[in-house]
Amino acid sequence: MAQLNLTQEEIDACRESFLLFDQDRSGTIDQWELREVLRAMGQHPTDEEIFQMISEVDDNASNSIDFSEFLQVIAKQKEKAESSEDSD
Repeated sequence: MAQLNLTQEEIDACRESFLLFDQDRSGTIDQWELREVLRAMGQHPTDEEIFQMISEVDDNASNSIDFSEFLQVIAKQKEKAESSEDSD
């Protein structure tokens, strides 16, 4: 796994979000649940972006993401948001 640029506080918040949005308590978040997570974070991804996010981190080809994969998505989104702020 790549180095996650997340603080422990952010990881703890991600855990809370993951548990909150894993609506069916499967231990994974599917594309619909991921969309809700990102919307709660102020993001508005397209269907294609959701598919891309999952496919980039879905190590076990389950079409859903577990917590470690979820952290990778959040870290990438954080990096993307920070780089867009830097270019403003």
